[in-house]
Parts: sequence; structure tokens; C-alpha cells
Amino acid sequence: MRRANVAITLIGIALLCSAGPARAAELPLAVESFEVSPAEVVLAGPRQRMQLIVGARFAGSDYDLTHAVSYQSADQAVATVDSHGVVRPVAQGTTHVAIEYGLSRQTVDVTVGELADREVSYRYEVLPALTKAGCNSGKCHGSPNGKGGFALSLRAFDPPRDLSVLTRDAGGRRIDPLAPGDSLLLLKATARMSHGGGRRLAPGDPLAAMLADWIAQSAPAGGEEPPAESLEIVPAARRLELAATSQQLRVMARFAGGSARDVTHLAHLSVNLEETAEVSGQGLVTRLAAGEVTVAAGYGPLHATSQIVFLPPAEGFAWPEAPEQNQIDRLVFERLRELRIMPAALADDGTFLRRVYLDVCGILPEPSEVREFLSDGSPDKRQRLIDRLLERPEFADYWAMKWSDRLGCNQRFVGKTGALKYHAWIRHQIAANVPEDQLARTILTASGGNYGNPPASFYRLPRTAEDRAEHVAQVFLGVRIGCARCHNHPGEAWTQDDYYALAAFF
Repeated sequence: MRRANVAITLIGIALLCSAGPARAAELPLAVESFEVSPAEVVLAGPRQRMQLIVGARFAGSDYDLTHAVSYQSADQAVATVDSHGVVRPVAQGTTHVAIEYGLSRQTVDVTVGELADREVSYRYEVLPALTKAGCNSGKCHGSPNGKGGFALSLRAFDPPRDLSVLTRDAGGRRIDPLAPGDSLLLLKATARMSHGGGRRLAPGDPLAAMLADWIAQSAPAGGEEPPAESLEIVPAARRLELAATSQQLRVMARFAGGSARDVTHLAHLSVNLEETAEVSGQGLVTRLAAGEVTVAAGYGPLHATSQIVFLPPAEGFAWPEAPEQNQIDRLVFERLRELRIMPAALADDGTFLRRVYLDVCGILPEPSEVREFLSDGSPDKRQRLIDRLLERPEFADYWAMKWSDRLGCNQRFVGKTGALKYHAWIRHQIAANVPEDQLARTILTASGGNYGNPPASFYRLPRTAEDRAEHVAQVFLGVRIGCARCHNHPGEAWTQDDYYALAAFF
């Protein structure tokens, strides 16, 4: 427990790249390897599609060539492919798509199934389209009170209610099956009618056409559709050299029964660092600066992420022989080396001494302690100092204060006597070097009066099952699940079912 408390290091470094982006056309035509994903395309519905992703290696480094190669469908009466590598069905049958780059060539077999008109899926097409357009975001109609008298559930967490709002509220005036394209829903979304949220869909957008088809079918709720079970982004991780300016992604939803579908055009996509990269609605990640970015995709209650690294220039980078003192050093250095980030120089003795006293015990060293440490010439003096500090009473005092804060040791909730006993118990656990898993287990299974059993004080702050679920998740799991009390979490894979399942334990 002691080592875990003092050895966690947070490193945040923003890298800016002064070199201008190189176009894919500037890359050599001869490649070491050339790979197209997926190796085979199966399209089973008229609105299905598949994004091809083309990767290559030059001089041992990865590049995305999806938007640099040429595509050609052998039989355009069966399937077409556009310049971005998106394959779409035309008629039942088989064909193949040829992909060429310089002297490299590959083919991908394409099978198109029965394309009879199929009902637009309300749950897996309409609602994701509204989410992608931002209609049910917290800033728009997904806010608690909606906008302009039109209130949808946040990110479509309540499909039955949203269906009623779309088709029955306001006298049913939001949709018009006899003139689908002129439905109020589409007139507003395409800004052909004044709309406070501005244009959310272009008039010719395939999503707008799909919504019009759904309205023309009298806005069906959908039957017994196989549920979507998981979501993934392809590739899940990619390291790209400076010359690579972009990376195409594909978002795949997998359904019960084993079927899979490309839902890139329906998924809500975002990046965590907008100064490093941006992502288009079609899954194209474009570099703005060197660095690492996480791309998040949401499709209904499902979420997935992809880690994309745009490496800084390799010229002049040479990893120094930095000393590794422990497992954390090894992991940190491994990551820094991968990202071509030079580690900070080793702190001098004076700086180290000040930092370690503050980090471990929350105090500054006495002048005599400073003189003693600086005059010590032994190579292991830093390690010996850490060991001594971990045995000092100030260590237990300092970390008992931190843990008391986390665990709700407050006389407002547990009483003055309860707070004194609770704090004394926490301090004893730290002084006795009790492992954190054992500490957590003792607290979570505590019962009875908090005077006689101090760890039971933990439950005096969160009094309801819901409050306890949120408190435990934040303190011991490091996640905030509070959003899922009222609706599926908009940015995490926590649903209301997950929330109340956890609350049921309490």
C-alpha cells in the first residue's frame, strides 16, 4: 500500500510539430507490405455498406493509404465502391473490388445478399442517426426540458418514449408519411425551415434519406431485431509516422446471432484532444499535431475506443540510458520511448530530497536532515531515505488524512466520536501497511454501529443504495456512474441496467 501511494507518476506532455504535413502522394510507391481490411465483404441489406481500410509499411513504419489507393469494382451492377473505399450494394450477386497502389494490388471478394426493401430499423438506424446529427445531445433536444417544446431522451436512452415524441406528440405533426421529405422533422434538421439548432443534416445526406424512408414506412417501431451486443473500432490502435496525415477508421457493431455491420456512418465519433487530431463523421482521423489521441465511438448504449499515435520526427531522437528503479519506471519509459519523448533528467539530490519529503510525508526536511543527505556519498542513499520515510509517523498521518477525505471521515456524518475512531482506524491500517485490497474488503463488508466497528462509518455518508453505488464506484473503481442514474451514460459504457444492478448490492 505504501509503495502504491507514493509511486504513481502522472506525465502530461503536449507536442507540437513544426514540419508541414506530407501528402500520401509523397510516399514511395514500393511498399514492404500491403493489407486491406476486411479480406471479404458481405452485404445483406440495401442500406448496408463497408468501409475498406488499406494499410501499408514503408521502411518499417505503418501508414494508412485508404484515401491514396485506387478502387475498382469488377461488376458495378452488383456493388459499387467510391474513392474513399466505401463498398455499397446494388443487386444480389458476387463480385470483387480491386485495390491498387503503385505496383501493389489486392482484391476483396464482395457478396451481396437479397436486397428486397427492408423496414428501416428505428432502434439501430433512426435513433443513431438522430444522435449523430446531435438532435438528442444535451445542448439540444436531449436536454432535460428539450428545446422548442421538443424533448428527446439524451443520446436515445429511452427509445419507446422517443418514438412517442417523434410520432404522436404535437398532434403527430413532426412526421408526414404522405410527404416524408417535407416532414417537420426533416424540414428543421435540414434547415429548410428556421431551426434554432441550425442545419444538422444536408438535404442530400444519406441519413436524411434514411429518415425519409422510415417516415414513408409510417415510422415503424421495429419488430424482434437481434440486439447489438458489442462495438469495436478498426484499427483499435495505430502508430503512424509524421508523414502520415490521417487514419481511416471503421466502426463495427456485432449483433446476436453472429452478424456484423459497418456502422461508421451511424456512430457518434469524437476525440479527446481536439488540438492533436479531428475526426470526421465518416471516421477519418486527421492529424493536427504530433501526439496521441483517443477516438471514441458511440452506437446506442455501446461504446468503443481507438488509440491513434502520430509520432514526432525520428531524426535526432536517441533514447538515453535512463535508470529503471522499479516496475513503474519500466512501464513509463517504455511508453515514452514508443512516443519518442525524452525523459526528464534525473533530479539532483537537493530537488529529490524536497520532493520525496513532500510526497511521502507532506513535510519539508529539517536543515540537519538536508546536510546529512547531501553529504552522504553512498549510491543507495535515495532508496534508504525512502524506506526511512515510510516508517515515520508523519507518513501514516499524511496518508490517513488523504484516505479519511476519500472515505467520508467527517463528524457531520459519523459524529465526533465516530470521526475520531474512524480516523484512528484508518491511520492504523496505513501504519500497519495493510494492503489496499484488504482495506477495501474490510470497509465494504463492514456492518454494525460505527462506534464499535469504525469502518462501518463508510456507509454513514452515502445512505441510499444509489448513493452507495456511486460512492463505491468513484472511490474504489475510479469511475463516475452518476449519469446512469437517470439515463444511459452518454460517454461511457454504463447503462441504467448496469447502474441499478450495482445499486442492488447495497
